[in-house]
Amino acid sequence: MNGHEKEAKSSEASLALTKALVLESAMMLIPGAAQAVGVVRSIYAHRFTSFVNRLAARLENVEADAERLASVIAETQALVLGSPVEEQDRILNAVFHAATTRCWPLSLQRRFIGMLSYFGNLHFQILNIMRTNEDPHGGLMDSLAGRIERHLGGLDPEELQLAWGDLYRESLVDAELVNSLGTSGGMCGKRTTALGDQFLAFVGNGTRSSQIDTP
Repeated sequence: MNGHEKEAKSSEASLALTKALVLESAMMLIPGAAQAVGVVRSIYAHRFTSFVNRLAARLENVEADAERLASVIAETQALVLGSPVEEQDRILNAVFHAATTRCWPLSLQRRFIGMLSYFGNLHFQILNIMRTNEDPHGGLMDSLAGRIERHLGGLDPEELQLAWGDLYRESLVDAELVNSLGTSGGMCGKRTTALGDQFLAFVGNGTRSSQIDTP
């Protein structure tokens, strides 16, 4: 075991110990916390067990890199525990792709996983709208915001701007401002970047990721 592996294992052990101490302290110091902590443990166990079982089913008859699999499960553990079972699909897809393909450098995989940790459904809805070309005569308005609202209905303007800003800062879309004006034809084109397409592939349900070009 090299120094890096020892450091990683030490960090994982420290994190596990910290979680255990926090839960035990809560039970001792907070009235009624023992029952709540028991419920939390049960929820965590259900979420992680469900995730691992679904992952095992996906990996059946598929060649996976055990080292990469172990690493990416450790990197996504907090995401798994923090997400209800019905909201774990993108995490599952990311772990599957990380373990079964070398299309993405490890540094890029970690960057994508970091995005998963704070992106909400709106981020992904916007990316999926912007990844395609649309009919310029399909009633699109003269801004990217108008195009998004045509698909999703009325949105809180501030929430939309924040989500778009996140996508732009991560270099997943090619326009800085969601309210920038232009002709309807100019607003209906594909607006995700190559990196944005890569991200969607990484968290998507496709299994032929070995055919995806690296950025």
